[in-house]
Formats: sequence, C-alpha cells, structure tokens
Amino acid sequence: MSRFSGLFEQHLSAQREMYVELHDFIRDNEIVAKNVGFSGSRGKTFEVETGAIDNVYCKIKLDISGAADQVSVVFKGSKSKVGVIEGIAERCSEFEVNGTGSGNDPWVSFSIDDLDTAVQLWSDFVGA
Repeated sequence: MSRFSGLFEQHLSAQREMYVELHDFIRDNEIVAKNVGFSGSRGKTFEVETGAIDNVYCKIKLDISGAADQVSVVFKGSKSKVGVIEGIAERCSEFEVNGTGSGNDPWVSFSIDDLDTAVQLWSDFVGA
C-alpha cells in the first residue's frame, strides 16, 4: 500500500485549476485586489504582484507542484533599492529565506507557511 499512498494527493493536485484559484484569491482578499499590479497562473503555480511602491515590489507565489503547497513572498527592487531589500530581509527574519539576488535587480524570497501570512506581509508592504 505504501507505493500508492501519494496517488490520491497527486490526483487531487491534478484537479486544481490555478487560474480559478488565482481569481478566487484576489477576489477574497480586498487588500490584494486593491493593490495588484500583475497576476498570472501557469500550470501548477500562480503569482500576484503589487504595483511599484517607490520602485519596490511585493509578490506572492503559490506552487502546488510538490507534495505540499509552497507559498513564497518575494520583495524586489532596482539597484538603487539594495538597502531597502536588505532592510526588508532584516525585518522579516522570522521567515526562512529561500533565495536572494543582487546586482541590478536585488530581491529576497521567503518561505511562508500559508497564504494568510503572505497576505499580511503584502498588507504591511502596501501600508494598509
């Protein structure tokens, strides 16, 4: 039986429509709906991003391709915003960093437990 234990979860995952989940996510979160600058879905992921706030962006990404849903929040900016991105990384130190970038497009990405926590970070970022 252990060989088949993940089959049902794989079946359920295959039934999910990321376009619909993205639409529902935006509709169900007023703060996201009011501040969305970009959104998109592709296969087993969706992402939604703020418009620029002083040349810095916040993005929420949901990836369902693994055994469990993975939620990430990414903050990115221009080269002149390296200090801002570093400051965000310090203020969000309770979250696991799952990637960073430097150069012309600095960014930091955090693993987040759930979409509600991601929405709270989004809300903090847009100043709501």
